[in-house]
Amino acid sequence: MNRSEKSIRDGGRWLFRVSSSVEVGGGHMTRCLSLAKAMTDTDPTVELVFVLDLAGHAWLEPVRNAGYVSLIEGEELSSNWSGVLMDGYQFSDTDFAYYKTLAGTGPLVFIDESPRPPQLIDLVINIGGFPDVVESPERKSELSGLKYALLGTQYRDMPVSPVAESVQSILISFGRVDSMDATSVALAALATLMKDDAGFTTKIIMGGGAPHLKAVKQAISNFPGPVSLAIDANDMPDQLMKADLIIGGGGVSLLERMAAGVPSVTVVQAENQNSVIVGAAAHGGTINAGPIGSMRIERMAESVAGLMHSRSLREDMALTGRSLVDGYGAERVARHLNGLCASG
Repeated sequence: MNRSEKSIRDGGRWLFRVSSSVEVGGGHMTRCLSLAKAMTDTDPTVELVFVLDLAGHAWLEPVRNAGYVSLIEGEELSSNWSGVLMDGYQFSDTDFAYYKTLAGTGPLVFIDESPRPPQLIDLVINIGGFPDVVESPERKSELSGLKYALLGTQYRDMPVSPVAESVQSILISFGRVDSMDATSVALAALATLMKDDAGFTTKIIMGGGAPHLKAVKQAISNFPGPVSLAIDANDMPDQLMKADLIIGGGGVSLLERMAAGVPSVTVVQAENQNSVIVGAAAHGGTINAGPIGSMRIERMAESVAGLMHSRSLREDMALTGRSLVDGYGAERVARHLNGLCASG
């Protein structure tokens, strides 16, 4: 008998509806899997079922290997749920209404960094919310701020490495998909810096299914300095700790490098990343290089060079990142959600 066939036990039974197509990248799934693990670690009686996009088949096996039921959108679902959590930005009002019905008397939870969540939501997890951000009157009950960053347990209490006197190793990582080919822009920016700073090596991490992988390989062949490419790396914490500086996107990857205490330049790859990046940069946790759609190579090069040439800035950024993201966010959210079931 699998999890979906069991009756609800003491910890409750949760449905996770998560954006999971190749086009949206893996950030939504990664953070929801981290939250799912935290919920079952905190209370082993909790049961979880993931509902994926029609084009989310690549995540079916990883979810099942993690110990959870994984279904594809459109498969028949029961209405016997303790709560429903949604994570994604393609959902319509009809979708929210449908999953609100499935939640019944339980909460409908939405991971959302926008200022106005859908009306049907009972609880918002707003990782991009900061204390100095003025919330609108429409805000629902909310878990707000980077203390709720949804990361895996490997990002808790990461070892502290001293900030290098000079930058020797730069990592470029824009996620497995990098649909806007920010990697090539970053590589071009570093190429302009090789004239004055030839002492660093560059490593690129991306997915084997990335649509611009061929273009990146071409850019690598023309790069004037030492550069390597890792495909589908599964040891990101170790890769982060080996880097003196990182150029990457927002979302989960920004939170990971902040938890690791690695200085970074961050590019806005999608509008939903903006609030987290702006907030983190305002607190000194990263440098905001702006949106990739209007990115100039010269601007990115200036941002990277400014961070490379200031050890004090890198030291402050490393300390700030760790203070903002401690790796226990998923556990905090898990305890809150499990508590909703216990009190319901």
